[in-house]
Amino acid sequence: MASLRICRNDIGDQGAASLATVVETCDALTNIDLSGNRIVYDGTERLALALEKSTSMITLNLGWNQIGVQGAVVMASALEKGTTIMELDLRGNRICTSGAKALAEALRKNSKLTALHVSHNEIMNAGAEYLTSSLEENKTLQLLDLGSNRIDATGANCIAGSLAKSVGLQTLLLCVNELGAVGAEKLAEGVAANCSLTSLDLSGNELGDQGAGSMAAALGRNSSLCTISLQSNLIGPAGGVQLADALAKNPGIIALTVWGNQVGEDVEESISNALEKNKTSAVAP
Repeated sequence: MASLRICRNDIGDQGAASLATVVETCDALTNIDLSGNRIVYDGTERLALALEKSTSMITLNLGWNQIGVQGAVVMASALEKGTTIMELDLRGNRICTSGAKALAEALRKNSKLTALHVSHNEIMNAGAEYLTSSLEENKTLQLLDLGSNRIDATGANCIAGSLAKSVGLQTLLLCVNELGAVGAEKLAEGVAANCSLTSLDLSGNELGDQGAGSMAAALGRNSSLCTISLQSNLIGPAGGVQLADALAKNPGIIALTVWGNQVGEDVEESISNALEKNKTSAVAP
């Protein structure tokens, strides 16, 4: 047995505690999905202790439970002490800023985790700052999901500062936050200076033409990004033209998503043509 999937079954803390024993003793178990099971603190604590003893677990999905701040703290403790976990999903658990802070402190010492999902958790600007600043020391985390956490321009400014110093992060998900045009301008500075990021999702942030222009300028200076998502961002033709021009200057971009905006058919065609040209260049001998 390599994977165990028991999602949306309301197993609660008692069920989680029972499964923790399996995690501790089954060396063949590498992936477990317990999302949507009304697991609260007690079950989370039992699972965290089991992770410290497991020698095989790679991925754990506890998304859409009710672990709260305390649950995030015990998971952070397990990460800090050392586990084999490489991907941890805590989406939709209301871990809030304090939970994010605990996880950030663990990331400074953890050298195994490569993906952390904490979207829909009300971590706010401060939580985003804690997590991204830890990446200045952590070199192994490759994916960080901060979507739907009410992060605005202040948080974007903090994230930008950390991006300029991070050398390991490859994928950053910031969809459905509150960055706006000012946040995009701040974030663009970090993106331009970063040399490891390959995928960026800023969909649903009301960037507008001004924000699109800021990101277009960053694309002209960044040499690592391959894919960027800007859908549903109130971008019009003016912003779309700037993005199309940026694609022509940066052949490394092979995917740019702009659906849900009002860029116009001509601009959409220009973007599509530029992307096709970049893809062709990428596979050319």
